[in-house]
Amino acid sequence: MNLPRLVLGVVFSAQLLLPAAAAESESAPSSMEGICQLGAKSLQRLKTEPASWTAHHQMESGPDIRVEVLWAADKHRYVFFLEDEDDGDDVEVARILMRDGFWYAREGRTAIKCRPFEASFKVPNVYQCLLGSDLNFVVSPAQLAGASYQSNSENSAFFRIPLDVNAREEARSWIARLDSVLAVNPQLRTNIDLMDKLSQAKETFRDGRQVKVHLKHGFFRQSASARFTTQFRDFRWIEEMEKGALDVADQSWLDQSGPPPAGSFKDCVMFAYGPSQPPGETVPTLDGHFLNLQSGELRRLPFAGAVSAPGTFLPGRSRVVISGLPAGGGPSRLHELDLNTGRNRLFGSGQFAKGNLSGAWLSPDGTTVATMEFGGSTNPSAKQLWLIDLKTERATPVGQPFDFVSPAWLPDSKSLVVVMVDEPPGEDRPGIRTLSRIDRNGRVTPLRKGDFPSVLRAKQRILYLDRDELLWYLCELDGSNAELYADGLSGYAFPTLSPDESRIIFMRSRPPLPPEPILFRLGDKEGRPINAPPGFYAKGQWK
Repeated sequence: MNLPRLVLGVVFSAQLLLPAAAAESESAPSSMEGICQLGAKSLQRLKTEPASWTAHHQMESGPDIRVEVLWAADKHRYVFFLEDEDDGDDVEVARILMRDGFWYAREGRTAIKCRPFEASFKVPNVYQCLLGSDLNFVVSPAQLAGASYQSNSENSAFFRIPLDVNAREEARSWIARLDSVLAVNPQLRTNIDLMDKLSQAKETFRDGRQVKVHLKHGFFRQSASARFTTQFRDFRWIEEMEKGALDVADQSWLDQSGPPPAGSFKDCVMFAYGPSQPPGETVPTLDGHFLNLQSGELRRLPFAGAVSAPGTFLPGRSRVVISGLPAGGGPSRLHELDLNTGRNRLFGSGQFAKGNLSGAWLSPDGTTVATMEFGGSTNPSAKQLWLIDLKTERATPVGQPFDFVSPAWLPDSKSLVVVMVDEPPGEDRPGIRTLSRIDRNGRVTPLRKGDFPSVLRAKQRILYLDRDELLWYLCELDGSNAELYADGLSGYAFPTLSPDESRIIFMRSRPPLPPEPILFRLGDKEGRPINAPPGFYAKGQWK
């Protein structure tokens, strides 16, 4: 990780003295400037001397995770344990050793050598906890004071820190959505845990988050996000490293460390993927992956963040745009990933959206990427459609926010088909779904009832699901002349077309088993399962 997160995390006034209580410890600094000096000294020392520490992650949902970190200047090891509160018998579930520019990842009997962030894990929350396990040192004062002292104990000083812009927006959006739900479903106010979380969220939004700083080493002893809270413990400098602790020669590793084979991108499909679950269990945590249909090799999309969702392939197909969530919180944003090099960068000029961005769709002429923003308005169902110019990355809103899903470009690249949603508030039913055309000026034209559209550009048709019959149909681009597709493909959902539109993947529904991707020649009634490892696959993205 090359010290990417072992840096300044909070702003302090350099000349502000700590209250007397905070300076009682023999090793405690007497000012904020002293804390910064300690943090800078520890960070510099960590570049040449090994150390270890433990990060305890209290998850919002699921079992808590402990990560034991062993840090040397050019090699780092993270070992993940599921914590068992009942009998204290914690279980190692995964480990990652970073060295020589590669990751050596082990989970159960699976051991692979891969590029950074491409290891796929069955255990949920590994990446969230990995990115939340690095120490965050206070190394430099800033001109905005921000921090207000509260108390000190156990060699730590406690402060309240105002939320940054992204964290405030995430908290505001979450509070607004929950308030809207409670307004429609007032009976939920009897849920004590839910109301406690809402109260804590409002307190944090108002007063900022609480942090504590180690008064001996100058790092933050706790951190918090919308998904988990972390406590850092047991930090120590290591005088002599255990022999072989950071070696990889003790076992064989499946080598997946090279780029995808040249010419293979036409057969690469992005999926939201997670481990198989026992029948009847809830949907597992899904993360963005890409699958080579020819070789069956599955890799995580190399997003250097907590979790991602598939978006779109850019011209040449070696780069993709995905939506991704950072580990420490904040709204989802679009990121461009280079599948050859693993390079990450934010996509879209500036932070043009207040809410979360979801999905990406490249226009047929290769000039524009469409995306949806949700949570940016007071209406929790409304979404804003944005168009991003591929050359300038300037984002332009299309019309006003409204309730729609499933955008797909029409062949002229001047308009899209979307599904307008008309659902009675608070009722658990799909309501009316209408295929509609929306142009770049935001003008909406209803076409016909239908859902989940895919546009067959070469055939100038729209493939859609009739929700009354639960069968697939084709219609003209204006919604006319509907006809049954193949035999209707009952029990299939979420189609995605190949780049040349000669093949199509549907997800076959087979409760209580997870959905299964099935590959068809376009128009065929029969298909075959794709060549892929077992697991839980959600809607694919082939274009």
